[in-house]
Amino acid sequence: MTGPRFAALGDSLTSGIGDPVGDGLRGWAALLAGEGAVFRDFAVSGALTADVEQRQAPAALDFGADIASVVVGVDDTPRAAFDIEASRCGSTGSAARSPARAPSC
Repeated sequence: MTGPRFAALGDSLTSGIGDPVGDGLRGWAALLAGEGAVFRDFAVSGALTADVEQRQAPAALDFGADIASVVVGVDDTPRAAFDIEASRCGSTGSAARSPARAPSC
């Protein structure tokens, strides 16, 4: 039996910067997935909320994830054009397209 399909979306916090293992990076999401899940890490170092909305979320939906984690926003905040409302709505919009249907903005 195959375990749940787990998609990790986000920025360097998820992708594993600073968590080297062998020739790559591990990250907290890979540890959470463990050995039983079918794991796919869509997170990219430096990703912004818009990257998750426009690239990672559609890829996770195509993957058919049963479970998804989203940790993003750290790279958005130091930018002069940072808009907290736009970031919140972008994250909510990604979740709203998931089967769970989180409330949208």
